[in-house]
Amino acid sequence: MGSQQVIVDGTVYVPDSSVGVFALTSDTGDLKWGAGYGGNGVGLPVAYRDGIVYGVRGSTELVAMDAANGAE
Repeated sequence: MGSQQVIVDGTVYVPDSSVGVFALTSDTGDLKWGAGYGGNGVGLPVAYRDGIVYGVRGSTELVAMDAANGAE
């Protein structure tokens, strides 16, 4: 998994450069959702604003995911 996480309202959003983004509960670490991108994951940094998680896929493509369910 990635080394930079974003924590918002009890959820930890973790980028993974080979898979995608994982959303985990901050108190238990349970998986809430995982958004995968078939071997072209989301790199650092990951950011959060107004219910959207942002990251960079590949080296140049901005990706935005719904923080509640990971939908792109």
